[in-house]
Amino acid sequence: MTKKRNSHYEAPTLPPAIAVQANTAGFTGRDLLAEAGRTMMAQHATKLYAHLPGALAGNDPHDVHQMRVATRRLRASLQATAVAYQPKRVDTLRRHLRKLARALGEVRDRDVLLLRLRQDAEASRNVTGEQHDELSAAVERLQTERDGAHQELAAELKRKRTARLLQELNDFLECPLAEVQAEDNGLPLLVRHHAGSALWHEFEAVRRFETVMADASSERLHELRIAVKHLRYTLELYEPALGEGAHGLLKQVTKLQEHLGNLHDADVAIAYLGAAQAVHNGHHNHNAQNGAAPDDTTQQTQPISQLAHYIHTRTAERNSLQESAGPLWEQLVGDETRRQLAQLITVL
Repeated sequence: MTKKRNSHYEAPTLPPAIAVQANTAGFTGRDLLAEAGRTMMAQHATKLYAHLPGALAGNDPHDVHQMRVATRRLRASLQATAVAYQPKRVDTLRRHLRKLARALGEVRDRDVLLLRLRQDAEASRNVTGEQHDELSAAVERLQTERDGAHQELAAELKRKRTARLLQELNDFLECPLAEVQAEDNGLPLLVRHHAGSALWHEFEAVRRFETVMADASSERLHELRIAVKHLRYTLELYEPALGEGAHGLLKQVTKLQEHLGNLHDADVAIAYLGAAQAVHNGHHNHNAQNGAAPDDTTQQTQPISQLAHYIHTRTAERNSLQESAGPLWEQLVGDETRRQLAQLITVL
């Protein structure tokens, strides 16, 4: 006899001790790096648990987005403070978080594309008074893909390996510090012993693009976006110890990251819709070969021209974003910003 599986699944909840830890007052440069790192990671873990039920249900894209951000920031925090912990614990957590982030990303990427495509399709209909059939078909196709990606995400969240990941995370944050802390050879590692080099390293990674920015490809700009994101997450991690001066710099970094994010979203949309247009053209050619033809030439060409026009519009938008990315990058890596960052580091 086959044993029936219990279909009921109860999402895990945040351990009370981690909730308390997340509400701990901010740290300073004189605090242990391992302790400060766990404090910030507890805050990210709180958000992960808070949005887990919503991500599982899949009804609100905000939950998937926030849970994905939480996993990314946990990984970034582990990377930025790795020197303070036992390498094996850090590597295991980051690897398992990466798998979860990938499943969340499959849903989130489609949510971003769906939101914009729906808005544009509706705006176009309101302006022209016509229903753009091919844009609507692209929305429906994308929604089907999103639903499938969410089914995979829901299955991933219910798997034993996700439960193990959460238990590993809980243990890492809750256990006595000595059980996860790296050997210090009698020289305790404080925040100010590492934060400066970590911040400057991420800043230099952004500045390194100076030799290619004049004619940067989409791939290079995507790499820059990732570098800027790492700088932002590292700034956010150490912000409590950096003081009020970090806020302005963080706003500048965030502005460039969001700009590059919009550029990347446009690239993704253009590629996706270009593939959709190719599929449509293939179907049209197949129908024509089999004697299926629309009533008139206008009806035959209109759906293709609608989608082609939309792709052209998004391409123009994308090119404008690329042109304005350079000045934002130059401002971020310029003399004034370097002085600001150096001043923040010197007062740690």
